[in-house]
Amino acid sequence: MSQALIAISMILQVVFVISLVRLIFHSQRASAKKWLKLSGWAFLVSIAALSFVMMRQLDDEAVALGFQDSADHQKAQAEGILDPAVWRVRKAELAAEAAKLRKEEERKAEIQEAAAAERKATEVKLAAWKEKNCDKDLDCIGMKKMATANAFCSMAVEQLAKYQSEWSDSFGERKFPYYRWGNRAGVVTYYGGAIKFQNGFGAWQNMVYECDFDIRRDQPIDVRAEAGRLR
Repeated sequence: MSQALIAISMILQVVFVISLVRLIFHSQRASAKKWLKLSGWAFLVSIAALSFVMMRQLDDEAVALGFQDSADHQKAQAEGILDPAVWRVRKAELAAEAAKLRKEEERKAEIQEAAAAERKATEVKLAAWKEKNCDKDLDCIGMKKMATANAFCSMAVEQLAKYQSEWSDSFGERKFPYYRWGNRAGVVTYYGGAIKFQNGFGAWQNMVYECDFDIRRDQPIDVRAEAGRLR
């Protein structure tokens, strides 16, 4: 059957070539286009059929030798095995090795997943502990409330100026870069030195300012400013 298909495909190739040649002649161009299209499709179909038949033939030959199919035969050859009985033993060994490897990988994945879950749980507990105890740690609460304190305290400091005020900090620089515990619980004092106040004579003076900030209510409770520079 494969030989017949080969012969048919060769005939179709000849017809295809003849149709191409006939395209050169104007009088035969219409019929040549028709035959070209038909022979082209027929040639493709014959190639597909021939490939299928050849694969079936290879499978039949492999089965006759004692293998499952041609793919199984090729795998045995890749392992350097020609005897189907030896190949069956080797396949069982390969399957066992693959199963063992999969089991090891699954176990490794389980260990990694458990470790990741444990790390996540520890991080959650640590974050909860920090949140609960943050107001007892100056650095924690000072940094946590800095942005809010900066917004509210800046306006409060500006209002201390009798005339004009002018901030001298650069873009991205904090107006209240320093902080310490206030004189009572729940209060952090933020302070800095990046503003100038104008006096009654129009001269500008560098000022040092402080803002006592209530960390529970998020609002300033007292602000102070005096001429000078931070040391």
